[in-house]
Amino acid sequence: MQVKMNPIIKLGKIISLIFLSFALVSLPVFAQEAAEDTQKESIIPGTSDADKAAAEAEKKASEAENAEPPQENNNQDEEQLNKEARGTGNTQGDNGNTQTTETKEDSKSSGIYDDGKNIYATSKTKFALESADNLSQTKYIEYKIDDSPYQKYQNPIKIEAEGQHRIVYRSVDQAGNVEPEKVYLVIIDNSAPDVNLSTKEELVESNGFIYGPAKVTVQITATDAYSGVKSILYATGEGDFQEYKDAIILDKSGEHIIRYKAVDNLGNETEVKVFRVIVDAEAPSVTIQPKDKLVKVGDKLYAKRDNVFTISAKDNSSGIERIEVKIDGEAEFKPYTNPLVFNVEGNHTIEARAIDKVGNVSEVVKLEFITDDNPPATTLKPVK
Repeated sequence: MQVKMNPIIKLGKIISLIFLSFALVSLPVFAQEAAEDTQKESIIPGTSDADKAAAEAEKKASEAENAEPPQENNNQDEEQLNKEARGTGNTQGDNGNTQTTETKEDSKSSGIYDDGKNIYATSKTKFALESADNLSQTKYIEYKIDDSPYQKYQNPIKIEAEGQHRIVYRSVDQAGNVEPEKVYLVIIDNSAPDVNLSTKEELVESNGFIYGPAKVTVQITATDAYSGVKSILYATGEGDFQEYKDAIILDKSGEHIIRYKAVDNLGNETEVKVFRVIVDAEAPSVTIQPKDKLVKVGDKLYAKRDNVFTISAKDNSSGIERIEVKIDGEAEFKPYTNPLVFNVEGNHTIEARAIDKVGNVSEVVKLEFITDDNPPATTLKPVK
């Protein structure tokens, strides 16, 4: 006889079979996870000291295998040292752990100039040292300047004295590893350039003023003992400064003012200097004055015997340097010193010119006259 199973009981059995199948499939997975958890518990805090030491030794051995070989601390020439100073290099510590020490400076704000051969700085420049250690960490940085002893680094370094200096620096880590010395060569330049102005033409001083001829050629030069001259600047009158490139030509009569200065490659700037000159382009004038007025008869001039002739000159700018004369057709001019007296009867000539202090020459003034030394002869005769 066939017995019919209650549908509810049948459904319960089916569900039970499904759970049993799931349990059989998941059991190996749960077992594997439990084994892994057990393994992890052996290297986390709370395990034995021996297990910790073994794990740490294995870690250091792995890092040592991957570390770069130590670099030799060879003696380097100054050019190589300067190259290192311009960049940042890594230096190996005593046990192979990498340490990095660098000098930093802001060339724009602090004043650094590198001409490819030397590094220049002003005393306003500060040099900062930084160190990094990948393992036990940096304990301290130390440095020395020139032949001074090492001192621990605390604040950015400043150097006051001008000239070349050596900053030697290194760092020490917590494990006692000492970084090989590094050297930074720098030349301190706090001085402005030496700037000078000159003229091709000779200038003269008269009554507290400087005078020049009709054309004055101005040249400006500058020298610098350390970083070198970057630019020479000048301005005429109240104008703006501009870069000096070629000689300045002054060819206009009157006073000229030139302001000038020089700047080196670190920004050290000279005080503004002022050059004043008065260009004298006008020639003087000269006159010949007889004491007694000459008498004109026809187209000739007559002077009595022992008449005195005085020569004078006038200049509106630099002043008269000298007066020169030629008498009666002499070949060369000679200095005029005293008034001229003609007591020999006959034809005479006086030629005169004046030269001012900057060399301007007047036109030649010429006076021709006849000295009449014979009085007239008077006769008397009767007349009807």
